[in-house]
Amino acid sequence: MADAAGGELYRFEPGYASPEHTHQFHERAMVLRGTFVITRPGEVAHRLGPGSYFFVPAHSIHATRCEGVEPCELYNEVVLPPP
Repeated sequence: MADAAGGELYRFEPGYASPEHTHQFHERAMVLRGTFVITRPGEVAHRLGPGSYFFVPAHSIHATRCEGVEPCELYNEVVLPPP
């Protein structure tokens, strides 16, 4: 059986920042516009521009922000882990 998945387009205004959080699903995304920053405890911040791809495993602590003067746009897909 294939994993359940779904995707959405997201837009974050410059200066947007999330607190550290987790998800019950795997997250994979591609940056379409702007500079999107993802941080994980104990790691350096990853600054991602258009065309960049990232993956966040389910239950992984992370925080995100939109850096710079233009909005960040992402195609984000969530994948439910197998039971």
